[in-house]
Amino acid sequence: MVTDQFSAILDEIGGQFKIKLTPDANNSCLFPLPNGLQVQMEMDKRREFYVIGIDIGGIPAGRYREDLFRQALLSNGRKPPRNGIFAYSKQLDHLILFEMLPVKNLTGNDVMATLNPMAAKALTWKEAIEKGDIPPVEVEAVSGKDLPKAPMGMFGMR
Repeated sequence: MVTDQFSAILDEIGGQFKIKLTPDANNSCLFPLPNGLQVQMEMDKRREFYVIGIDIGGIPAGRYREDLFRQALLSNGRKPPRNGIFAYSKQLDHLILFEMLPVKNLTGNDVMATLNPMAAKALTWKEAIEKGDIPPVEVEAVSGKDLPKAPMGMFGMR
């Protein structure tokens, strides 16, 4: 069952962070990263994708917001790996970074391999926003130094 796979992946990820992760009543899981960002994970409605979302926060209205959203669109237009796609949550009035991973054969290590660079990108953008800066698109290739690394797989591959 897909919910069992979701729980199994949460168990794997929780083990790497040394915390217990379980789905809530809505079959999603919200948890803090060591760098202070909040991550939400859930399955899409059709249960075909594992969705990872990181809330970057609110953006003040005005010219800065327009410039920042333009930069986010440039980031979204990059060739893969993008390390997440920017979206705007009208409900929260926040900038969100998300990724959708196909569920088939997905493991916790796969999720961590996606989450690490995604969290680094989100932190870079959050820190830039707090300073009122526009992050350059090429700055996104930083490492997730505050997060546990996905363990090496067979033959040293990730």
